[in-house]
Amino acid sequence: MALPLDIAKEISKGLADRLVIAKVDGELWDLERPLKGSCKLELQDFERPEGKKVFWHSSAHVLGEAAEKHYGCQLCLGPPTDEGFFCEKAIQDRSVVPADYPNLETLSNPATKEKQKFERLVMKKEDLLEMFAHKKHFIETKVPDGTSTAVYRCGPMTDLCIGPHIPHTGRIKAFMVTKSSASYWLNDANNNSLQHIYGISFPDTKQLKEYKNSLAEAAKRDHRNIGKVREKQEQELFFWHDLSPGSTFALPHGARIYKLVELMKQHYKDDMFVLDVDKDKFALKPMNCPVHCLIFDARDRSYKELPIRMAEFGDDTHIFCMPSQIESEMDFQLPEWFKLKYRGPDVHEDPERVTRPVMIYCAILGSLERFIGILTEHTAGKWPFWVSPRQALVVPVAAPFKDYASEVAQRLQDSGLFVDMDNGENTLPKKIRNSETAQYNFIPVVGEEEMKSQSVNVGNREDRD
Repeated sequence: MALPLDIAKEISKGLADRLVIAKVDGELWDLERPLKGSCKLELQDFERPEGKKVFWHSSAHVLGEAAEKHYGCQLCLGPPTDEGFFCEKAIQDRSVVPADYPNLETLSNPATKEKQKFERLVMKKEDLLEMFAHKKHFIETKVPDGTSTAVYRCGPMTDLCIGPHIPHTGRIKAFMVTKSSASYWLNDANNNSLQHIYGISFPDTKQLKEYKNSLAEAAKRDHRNIGKVREKQEQELFFWHDLSPGSTFALPHGARIYKLVELMKQHYKDDMFVLDVDKDKFALKPMNCPVHCLIFDARDRSYKELPIRMAEFGDDTHIFCMPSQIESEMDFQLPEWFKLKYRGPDVHEDPERVTRPVMIYCAILGSLERFIGILTEHTAGKWPFWVSPRQALVVPVAAPFKDYASEVAQRLQDSGLFVDMDNGENTLPKKIRNSETAQYNFIPVVGEEEMKSQSVNVGNREDRD
Protein backbone atom coordinates (compact mmCIF):
# COMPACT_ATOMS: atom_id res chain seq x y z
CA MET A 1 0.00 0.00 0.00
CA ALA A 2 1.14 3.57 -0.67
CA LEU A 3 2.53 5.80 2.05
CA PRO A 4 1.57 9.50 2.36
CA LEU A 5 5.29 10.34 2.36
CA ASP A 6 5.82 8.51 -0.96
CA ILE A 7 3.01 10.47 -2.55
CA ALA A 8 4.59 13.71 -1.30
CA LYS A 9 7.96 12.70 -2.78
CA GLU A 10 6.32 12.21 -6.17
CA ILE A 11 5.08 15.79 -5.98
CA SER A 12 8.33 17.33 -4.76
CA LYS A 13 11.28 16.34 -2.57
CA GLY A 14 11.15 19.76 -0.92
CA LEU A 15 7.53 19.19 0.02
CA ALA A 16 8.31 15.75 1.45
CA ASP A 17 11.21 17.11 3.51
CA ARG A 18 9.18 19.78 5.24
CA LEU A 19 6.05 17.71 5.88
CA VAL A 20 5.07 16.87 9.45
CA ILE A 21 1.91 14.81 9.21
CA ALA A 22 -0.84 13.63 6.89
CA LYS A 23 -4.58 13.74 7.28
CA VAL A 24 -6.56 10.84 5.83
CA ASP A 25 -10.31 11.29 5.54
CA GLY A 26 -10.13 13.83 8.38
CA GLU A 27 -7.94 11.67 10.66
CA LEU A 28 -4.34 12.58 11.49
CA TRP A 29 -2.07 9.93 10.00
CA ASP A 30 1.65 9.11 10.23
CA LEU A 31 3.47 9.92 7.00
CA GLU A 32 4.91 6.40 6.87
CA ARG A 33 1.70 4.58 7.82
CA PRO A 34 0.23 2.72 4.83
CA LEU A 35 -2.99 4.04 3.33
CA LYS A 36 -5.89 1.60 3.43
CA GLY A 37 -7.39 2.46 0.06
CA SER A 38 -9.00 5.30 -1.80
CA CYS A 39 -9.16 8.36 0.49
CA LYS A 40 -9.00 12.12 0.81
CA LEU A 41 -5.36 12.96 1.63
CA GLU A 42 -4.08 16.23 3.11
CA LEU A 43 -0.38 16.94 3.67
CA GLN A 44 0.52 19.33 6.51
CA ASP A 45 3.75 21.08 7.44
CA PHE A 46 4.80 22.87 10.64
CA GLU A 47 2.97 26.06 9.69
CA ARG A 48 -0.41 24.34 9.93
CA PRO A 49 -1.88 24.29 13.49
CA GLU A 50 -2.34 20.51 13.54
CA GLY A 51 1.10 19.98 12.04
CA LYS A 52 2.63 22.17 14.74
CA LYS A 53 0.87 20.19 17.50
CA VAL A 54 2.17 16.89 16.08
CA PHE A 55 5.69 18.30 15.74
CA TRP A 56 5.67 19.45 19.37
CA HIS A 57 4.16 16.15 20.54
CA SER A 58 7.07 14.30 18.93
CA SER A 59 9.49 16.78 20.51
CA ALA A 60 8.03 15.98 23.93
CA HIS A 61 9.23 12.38 23.42
CA VAL A 62 12.75 13.69 22.76
CA LEU A 63 12.59 15.76 25.95
CA GLY A 64 11.28 12.70 27.79
CA GLU A 65 14.23 10.65 26.57
CA ALA A 66 16.67 13.36 27.71
CA ALA A 67 14.98 13.63 31.11
CA GLU A 68 15.08 9.86 31.64
CA LYS A 69 18.83 9.90 30.98
CA HIS A 70 19.44 12.93 33.20
CA TYR A 71 17.20 12.12 36.16
CA GLY A 72 16.76 8.35 35.88
CA CYS A 73 12.97 8.80 35.99
CA GLN A 74 9.94 7.61 34.04
CA LEU A 75 7.74 9.65 31.71
CA CYS A 76 4.14 10.11 32.86
CA LEU A 77 2.79 12.44 30.17
CA GLY A 78 4.22 14.28 27.20
CA PRO A 79 1.57 16.36 25.40
CA PRO A 80 1.84 19.38 23.10
CA THR A 81 0.51 22.75 24.25
CA ASP A 82 -0.38 25.96 22.45
CA GLU A 83 3.17 27.24 23.04
CA GLY A 84 5.28 24.10 22.72
CA PHE A 85 5.16 20.96 24.84
CA PHE A 86 5.94 19.55 28.26
CA CYS A 87 6.79 16.23 29.82
CA GLU A 88 5.60 15.20 33.24
CA LYS A 89 8.04 13.23 35.37
CA ALA A 90 8.08 11.59 38.78
CA ILE A 91 11.52 12.63 40.04
CA GLN A 92 12.51 11.50 43.51
CA ASP A 93 14.21 13.77 46.05
CA ARG A 94 15.02 16.68 43.73
CA SER A 95 13.47 19.49 41.75
CA VAL A 96 14.11 20.60 38.21
CA VAL A 97 16.00 23.91 38.25
CA PRO A 98 17.04 26.30 35.44
CA ALA A 99 20.64 25.07 35.76
CA ASP A 100 19.40 21.70 34.43
CA TYR A 101 18.07 23.15 31.17
CA PRO A 102 21.38 23.24 29.24
CA ASN A 103 22.09 19.62 30.22
CA LEU A 104 18.67 18.52 29.00
CA GLU A 105 19.20 20.36 25.70
CA THR A 106 22.62 18.73 25.32
CA LEU A 107 21.15 15.27 25.98
CA SER A 108 18.48 15.89 23.34
CA ASN A 109 21.07 16.53 20.62
CA PRO A 110 22.04 12.86 20.04
CA ALA A 111 18.37 11.91 19.65
CA THR A 112 17.82 14.44 16.87
CA LYS A 113 21.16 13.72 15.16
CA GLU A 114 20.46 9.97 15.14
CA LYS A 115 17.17 10.56 13.27
CA GLN A 116 15.39 8.09 15.51
CA LYS A 117 12.28 6.77 13.76
CA PHE A 118 8.87 6.85 15.39
CA GLU A 119 7.55 3.31 15.00
CA ARG A 120 3.85 2.69 15.60
CA LEU A 121 2.91 -0.57 17.33
CA VAL A 122 -0.49 -1.88 18.40
CA MET A 123 -0.78 -3.72 21.72
CA LYS A 124 -3.60 -5.43 23.61
CA LYS A 125 -4.79 -3.97 26.90
CA GLU A 126 -3.47 -6.88 28.99
CA ASP A 127 -0.01 -6.49 27.44
CA LEU A 128 -0.10 -2.74 28.09
CA LEU A 129 -0.85 -3.30 31.77
CA GLU A 130 2.16 -5.59 32.03
CA MET A 131 4.54 -3.33 30.12
CA PHE A 132 3.41 0.05 31.53
CA ALA A 133 2.57 -0.71 35.15
CA HIS A 134 3.28 2.92 36.12
CA LYS A 135 0.50 4.01 33.73
CA LYS A 136 -2.11 1.62 35.06
CA HIS A 137 -4.58 4.44 35.72
CA PHE A 138 -4.56 5.66 32.10
CA ILE A 139 -4.79 2.18 30.63
CA GLU A 140 -7.69 1.12 32.85
CA THR A 141 -9.65 4.33 32.28
CA LYS A 142 -8.87 5.04 28.61
CA VAL A 143 -8.54 1.60 26.98
CA PRO A 144 -11.72 -0.56 27.01
CA ASP A 145 -11.38 -4.20 28.01
CA GLY A 146 -10.67 -6.55 25.14
CA THR A 147 -9.33 -3.81 22.85
CA SER A 148 -5.95 -2.62 21.67
CA THR A 149 -4.27 0.75 21.30
CA ALA A 150 -1.10 2.27 19.90
CA VAL A 151 2.32 2.65 21.45
CA TYR A 152 5.29 4.34 19.83
CA ARG A 153 8.93 3.30 19.92
CA CYS A 154 11.52 6.01 19.36
CA GLY A 155 15.17 5.28 20.04
CA PRO A 156 15.58 3.64 23.45
CA MET A 157 12.13 4.71 24.66
CA THR A 158 8.78 3.00 24.09
CA ASP A 159 5.73 4.84 25.40
CA LEU A 160 1.98 4.48 25.55
CA CYS A 161 0.84 7.01 22.95
CA ILE A 162 -1.88 7.21 20.31
CA GLY A 163 0.27 9.50 18.15
CA PRO A 164 0.61 10.37 15.38
CA HIS A 165 4.21 11.55 15.02
CA ILE A 166 6.76 12.97 12.62
CA PRO A 167 8.72 10.34 10.64
CA HIS A 168 11.90 10.71 12.71
CA THR A 169 13.57 13.01 15.23
CA GLY A 170 15.92 14.44 12.59
CA ARG A 171 13.10 16.76 11.55
CA ILE A 172 13.68 18.65 14.82
CA LYS A 173 16.41 21.19 14.00
CA ALA A 174 16.11 23.52 17.01
CA PHE A 175 15.19 22.59 20.58
CA MET A 176 14.94 24.66 23.76
CA VAL A 177 13.88 23.97 27.35
CA THR A 178 11.88 26.98 28.50
CA LYS A 179 10.68 26.47 32.08
CA SER A 180 9.67 23.96 34.75
CA SER A 181 7.08 23.68 37.50
CA ALA A 182 5.78 21.30 40.15
CA SER A 183 2.45 19.50 39.99
CA TYR A 184 0.59 16.57 41.52
CA TRP A 185 -0.42 13.26 40.01
CA LEU A 186 -3.89 13.78 38.47
CA ASN A 187 -3.82 17.37 39.83
CA ASP A 188 -4.67 16.07 43.30
CA ALA A 189 -2.60 17.48 46.20
CA ASN A 190 -3.09 14.18 48.05
CA ASN A 191 -1.10 12.36 45.36
CA ASN A 192 2.64 12.23 44.67
CA SER A 193 4.46 15.35 43.53
CA LEU A 194 5.53 15.51 39.88
CA GLN A 195 7.72 17.80 37.79
CA HIS A 196 6.70 19.50 34.54
CA ILE A 197 9.50 20.38 32.12
CA TYR A 198 8.45 22.66 29.26
CA GLY A 199 10.10 23.17 25.91
CA ILE A 200 9.68 24.42 22.37
CA SER A 201 11.14 23.23 19.08
CA PHE A 202 11.24 24.15 15.40
CA PRO A 203 12.13 22.58 12.05
CA ASP A 204 14.54 25.47 11.37
CA THR A 205 17.18 27.11 13.59
CA LYS A 206 16.14 30.51 12.24
CA GLN A 207 12.71 30.06 13.81
CA LEU A 208 14.24 29.44 17.25
CA LYS A 209 16.30 32.61 16.88
CA GLU A 210 13.16 34.56 16.01
CA TYR A 211 11.38 33.01 19.00
CA LYS A 212 14.18 34.08 21.36
CA ASN A 213 14.05 37.58 19.89
CA SER A 214 10.30 37.69 20.50
CA LEU A 215 10.86 36.65 24.13
CA ALA A 216 13.40 39.43 24.55
CA GLU A 217 11.01 41.95 23.00
CA ALA A 218 8.18 40.73 25.25
CA ALA A 219 10.42 41.15 28.30
CA LYS A 220 11.22 44.72 27.23
CA ARG A 221 7.51 45.44 26.88
CA ASP A 222 6.49 43.73 30.13
CA HIS A 223 4.50 46.33 32.08
CA ARG A 224 5.93 44.92 35.32
CA ASN A 225 9.44 45.78 34.16
CA ILE A 226 8.59 49.11 32.56
CA GLY A 227 6.59 50.40 35.49
CA LYS A 228 8.34 49.13 38.59
CA VAL A 229 10.89 50.89 40.79
CA ARG A 230 14.49 49.95 40.04
CA GLU A 231 17.89 50.90 41.33
CA LYS A 232 18.47 52.37 37.89
CA GLN A 233 14.94 53.67 37.55
CA GLU A 234 13.27 53.70 34.19
CA GLN A 235 9.71 55.01 34.51
CA GLU A 236 8.75 54.33 38.14
CA LEU A 237 5.01 54.14 37.47
CA PHE A 238 3.66 51.43 39.76
CA PHE A 239 4.68 48.43 41.86
CA TRP A 240 3.28 45.40 43.68
CA HIS A 241 3.85 44.08 47.19
CA ASP A 242 3.50 40.67 48.82
CA LEU A 243 1.39 42.21 51.59
CA SER A 244 -1.35 42.81 49.02
CA PRO A 245 -0.61 40.63 45.95
CA GLY A 246 -3.75 41.65 44.09
CA SER A 247 -3.18 45.39 44.37
CA THR A 248 -1.38 47.73 42.01
CA PHE A 249 0.26 50.64 43.82
CA ALA A 250 0.46 53.71 41.59
CA LEU A 251 3.43 56.00 42.05
CA PRO A 252 3.08 59.73 41.21
CA HIS A 253 3.84 59.39 37.51
CA GLY A 254 1.69 56.26 37.25
CA ALA A 255 -1.17 58.12 38.90
CA ARG A 256 -1.05 60.61 36.03
CA ILE A 257 -1.92 57.82 33.57
CA TYR A 258 -4.57 56.49 35.93
CA LYS A 259 -6.22 59.91 36.16
CA LEU A 260 -6.36 60.31 32.38
CA VAL A 261 -7.98 56.90 31.91
CA GLU A 262 -10.28 57.61 34.86
CA LEU A 263 -11.30 60.82 33.06
CA MET A 264 -12.45 58.76 30.09
CA LYS A 265 -14.45 56.59 32.48
CA GLN A 266 -16.08 59.64 34.11
CA HIS A 267 -17.20 61.04 30.77
CA TYR A 268 -18.60 57.63 29.92
CA LYS A 269 -20.54 57.69 33.23
CA ASP A 270 -22.22 61.02 32.45
CA ASP A 271 -24.94 59.35 30.38
CA MET A 272 -25.44 56.31 32.62
CA PHE A 273 -28.40 55.73 34.95
CA VAL A 274 -26.94 56.20 38.47
CA LEU A 275 -28.58 54.99 41.69
CA ASP A 276 -27.82 55.94 45.31
CA VAL A 277 -27.54 52.69 47.32
CA ASP A 278 -26.47 52.73 50.99
CA LYS A 279 -24.51 55.97 50.57
CA ASP A 280 -22.73 54.54 47.52
CA LYS A 281 -23.43 55.20 43.86
CA PHE A 282 -24.21 52.29 41.55
CA ALA A 283 -24.76 52.55 37.81
CA LEU A 284 -26.51 50.26 35.37
CA LYS A 285 -24.04 49.19 32.72
CA PRO A 286 -25.55 49.50 29.25
CA MET A 287 -25.67 46.16 27.47
CA ASN A 288 -24.79 46.39 23.81
CA CYS A 289 -25.07 42.64 23.06
CA PRO A 290 -28.65 42.85 21.66
CA VAL A 291 -27.74 45.99 19.71
CA HIS A 292 -24.92 44.23 17.91
CA CYS A 293 -27.20 41.27 17.22
CA LEU A 294 -29.71 43.59 15.57
CA ILE A 295 -26.94 45.20 13.50
CA PHE A 296 -25.80 41.77 12.34
CA ASP A 297 -29.35 40.85 11.40
CA ALA A 298 -30.02 44.12 9.56
CA ARG A 299 -29.38 42.45 6.19
CA ASP A 300 -28.57 39.12 4.59
CA ARG A 301 -25.07 37.87 5.55
CA SER A 302 -22.59 35.63 3.73
CA TYR A 303 -19.88 33.43 5.24
CA LYS A 304 -17.37 35.46 3.21
CA GLU A 305 -18.00 38.44 5.51
CA LEU A 306 -17.11 36.54 8.67
CA PRO A 307 -15.66 37.24 11.13
CA ILE A 308 -17.51 40.54 11.70
CA ARG A 309 -16.22 42.64 14.62
CA MET A 310 -18.33 45.28 16.39
CA ALA A 311 -17.18 47.50 19.26
CA GLU A 312 -18.13 50.56 21.27
CA PHE A 313 -15.82 52.56 23.49
CA GLY A 314 -15.85 51.45 27.12
CA ASP A 315 -18.18 48.54 26.41
CA ASP A 316 -18.01 44.99 25.17
CA THR A 317 -16.77 43.99 21.75
CA HIS A 318 -18.49 41.19 19.87
CA ILE A 319 -17.13 38.99 17.10
CA PHE A 320 -19.55 37.06 14.89
CA CYS A 321 -17.87 34.07 13.27
CA MET A 322 -18.32 30.55 11.95
CA PRO A 323 -17.79 27.63 14.35
CA SER A 324 -14.71 26.68 12.34
CA GLN A 325 -13.15 30.06 13.21
CA ILE A 326 -13.01 29.46 16.95
CA GLU A 327 -10.96 27.14 19.13
CA SER A 328 -12.52 27.71 22.58
CA GLU A 329 -16.00 27.85 24.22
CA MET A 330 -18.31 30.71 23.33
CA ASP A 331 -21.89 31.93 23.36
CA PHE A 332 -24.31 30.02 21.14
CA GLN A 333 -27.45 31.38 22.92
CA LEU A 334 -27.88 34.99 21.75
CA PRO A 335 -27.52 34.10 18.05
CA GLU A 336 -30.20 31.47 18.66
CA TRP A 337 -32.54 33.88 20.49
CA PHE A 338 -32.17 36.56 17.81
CA LYS A 339 -32.38 33.95 15.03
CA LEU A 340 -29.13 35.22 13.48
CA LYS A 341 -27.99 33.48 10.33
CA TYR A 342 -25.60 33.61 7.40
CA ARG A 343 -25.40 31.77 4.09
CA GLY A 344 -22.56 29.21 4.06
CA PRO A 345 -20.24 28.11 1.23
CA ASP A 346 -22.71 25.35 0.26
CA VAL A 347 -25.52 27.84 -0.48
CA HIS A 348 -25.42 26.89 -4.17
CA GLU A 349 -26.58 23.37 -3.22
CA ASP A 350 -29.50 24.64 -1.13
CA PRO A 351 -30.33 28.38 -1.48
CA GLU A 352 -32.61 28.24 1.57
CA ARG A 353 -30.02 26.69 3.88
CA VAL A 354 -28.68 29.07 6.55
CA THR A 355 -26.28 28.64 9.46
CA ARG A 356 -26.14 30.16 12.95
CA PRO A 357 -23.02 32.24 13.70
CA VAL A 358 -21.13 32.03 17.00
CA MET A 359 -20.82 35.20 19.12
CA ILE A 360 -17.54 35.94 20.91
CA TYR A 361 -17.41 38.50 23.74
CA CYS A 362 -14.37 40.69 24.42
CA ALA A 363 -14.02 43.28 27.20
CA ILE A 364 -11.54 45.76 25.71
CA LEU A 365 -11.30 48.36 28.48
CA GLY A 366 -12.07 46.22 31.53
CA SER A 367 -10.49 47.32 34.80
CA LEU A 368 -8.35 50.44 34.69
CA GLU A 369 -5.32 48.55 36.01
CA ARG A 370 -5.61 45.90 33.30
CA PHE A 371 -6.15 48.51 30.61
CA ILE A 372 -3.09 50.47 31.75
CA GLY A 373 -1.04 47.24 31.74
CA ILE A 374 -2.13 46.51 28.16
CA LEU A 375 -1.41 50.09 27.11
CA THR A 376 2.03 49.95 28.73
CA GLU A 377 3.00 46.85 26.75
CA HIS A 378 1.42 48.08 23.52
CA THR A 379 3.48 51.27 23.63
CA ALA A 380 6.55 49.56 25.17
CA GLY A 381 6.62 52.46 27.62
CA LYS A 382 6.94 55.02 24.81
CA TRP A 383 3.72 56.76 25.73
CA PRO A 384 1.84 58.83 23.14
CA PHE A 385 1.72 62.46 24.18
CA TRP A 386 -1.96 62.53 25.19
CA VAL A 387 -1.53 59.87 27.90
CA SER A 388 2.16 60.28 28.70
CA PRO A 389 3.01 60.66 32.41
CA ARG A 390 6.15 62.53 31.36
CA GLN A 391 5.21 64.93 28.63
CA ALA A 392 8.15 67.27 29.11
CA LEU A 393 11.35 67.64 31.15
CA VAL A 394 12.80 71.14 31.38
CA VAL A 395 16.61 71.04 31.56
CA PRO A 396 18.85 74.08 32.31
CA VAL A 397 22.29 73.89 30.72
CA ALA A 398 23.94 75.27 33.88
CA ALA A 399 23.13 76.51 37.41
CA PRO A 400 22.62 80.22 36.49
CA PHE A 401 19.59 79.25 34.40
CA LYS A 402 17.72 77.19 37.00
CA ASP A 403 15.33 80.01 37.85
CA TYR A 404 14.37 80.47 34.21
CA ALA A 405 13.95 76.66 33.89
CA SER A 406 11.56 76.75 36.87
CA GLU A 407 9.61 79.57 35.24
CA VAL A 408 9.30 77.62 31.96
CA ALA A 409 8.20 74.46 33.82
CA GLN A 410 5.55 76.39 35.75
CA ARG A 411 4.12 78.00 32.63
CA LEU A 412 3.87 74.58 30.94
CA GLN A 413 2.25 73.08 34.03
CA ASP A 414 -0.25 75.93 34.15
CA SER A 415 -1.23 75.08 30.57
CA GLY A 416 -2.17 71.55 31.71
CA LEU A 417 0.92 69.54 30.76
CA PHE A 418 2.68 66.93 32.91
CA VAL A 419 6.06 68.62 33.28
CA ASP A 420 9.11 67.84 35.42
CA MET A 421 12.37 69.76 35.82
CA ASP A 422 15.91 68.48 36.26
CA ASN A 423 17.74 70.99 38.45
CA GLY A 424 20.16 68.38 39.73
CA GLU A 425 23.95 68.39 39.66
CA ASN A 426 24.40 66.00 36.70
CA THR A 427 26.06 67.18 33.52
CA LEU A 428 23.83 68.20 30.61
CA PRO A 429 24.60 65.00 28.59
CA LYS A 430 23.73 62.90 31.66
CA LYS A 431 20.44 64.75 32.13
CA ILE A 432 19.57 64.18 28.47
CA ARG A 433 20.36 60.45 28.76
CA ASN A 434 18.18 60.17 31.87
CA SER A 435 15.30 61.87 30.07
CA GLU A 436 15.63 59.45 27.16
CA THR A 437 15.56 56.46 29.52
CA ALA A 438 12.45 57.82 31.23
CA GLN A 439 10.76 58.36 27.82
CA TYR A 440 9.92 62.07 28.11
CA ASN A 441 8.14 63.21 24.93
CA PHE A 442 9.81 66.62 24.83
CA ILE A 443 12.92 68.11 26.45
CA PRO A 444 12.91 71.92 26.55
CA VAL A 445 16.54 72.94 27.16
CA VAL A 446 17.24 76.46 28.39
CA GLY A 447 20.42 78.50 28.60
CA GLU A 448 21.56 82.11 28.28
CA GLU A 449 20.28 82.61 24.74
CA GLU A 450 16.85 81.13 25.58
CA MET A 451 16.59 83.21 28.77
CA LYS A 452 17.32 86.44 26.88
CA SER A 453 14.84 85.70 24.12
CA GLN A 454 12.25 84.15 26.48
CA SER A 455 12.27 80.95 24.41
CA VAL A 456 13.23 77.28 24.71
CA ASN A 457 15.24 74.83 22.61
CA VAL A 458 12.96 71.79 22.33
CA GLY A 459 14.25 68.26 21.85
CA ASN A 460 11.75 65.69 20.51
CA ARG A 461 11.72 62.00 21.51
CA GLU A 462 10.70 60.96 18.00
CA ASP A 463 13.76 62.75 16.59
CA ARG A 464 16.01 60.85 19.01
CA ASP A 465 14.37 57.53 18.07
